[in-house]
Amino acid sequence: MFVLCEFYKDFTAVAGIEGMSKDAVKAAVGANQNILQRAAAIAAEIFAPLIPAIITGGLILGCRSHINSLYIFEYGTKTLVELSQFLAGMDHFLWLIDEAVFHVGIPVRICWSVVRKMDGTPILGIVQISTALR
Repeated sequence: MFVLCEFYKDFTAVAGIEGMSKDAVKAAVGANQNILQRAAAIAAEIFAPLIPAIITGGLILGCRSHINSLYIFEYGTKTLVELSQFLAGMDHFLWLIDEAVFHVGIPVRICWSVVRKMDGTPILGIVQISTALR
């Protein structure tokens, strides 16, 4: 890593250019985009952080679906939840996590990303949206 830093410093000195900050690069790229590209970039910046929550919620939902909806025991009349008290409790616990992810986590994260993108205070935006939805 040290060698790359030294090479970069030497290269910028020989080429006579200055390094750019991350914000300056974003501004330069944004100036060359049309309206559709800018809208797609804004949507990607807002919704990309949601991907892990959506994947996790989907995996939990799939696990719950396997233990409480597949009638494969006792000649197709019972599910795992009906056979095991432990799995019935696990199904209820996973339901809580799933509800938290899809009904609370994702809307709060969308609000956080939108307010941050608009240069606001994210926590105040979350409080404002939660009071408006009541």
